[in-house]
Amino acid sequence: MVREQLEDDIIEGRLLPGAQLHADEIAASLNMSRTPVREALQQLESSGLVEVFPKRGTYVAGPRQKNGHRVPLKVSMQPERNFHETQFQSTVQRASYSACA
Repeated sequence: MVREQLEDDIIEGRLLPGAQLHADEIAASLNMSRTPVREALQQLESSGLVEVFPKRGTYVAGPRQKNGHRVPLKVSMQPERNFHETQFQSTVQRASYSACA
């Protein structure tokens, strides 16, 4: 259930590449424990939809180039960013990624 919901959110663009995923927040919003959320994030990592960076967090994976290499995303450690700034930067990043394809 959790994996399917997160997968749909990523594929449909509700969760953009580079968005950080917090297991605690996801679990709270779904009114469940962290264990099934962590398991879902592991499954999504295996499928390539999310990337886990030890001691930095779990992020929605970025797009891939035609040769299969992932387009690197800048992982920011700045918690001060607001939603609109993140949305704008994601839009700019997506536009620049299309040039790589």
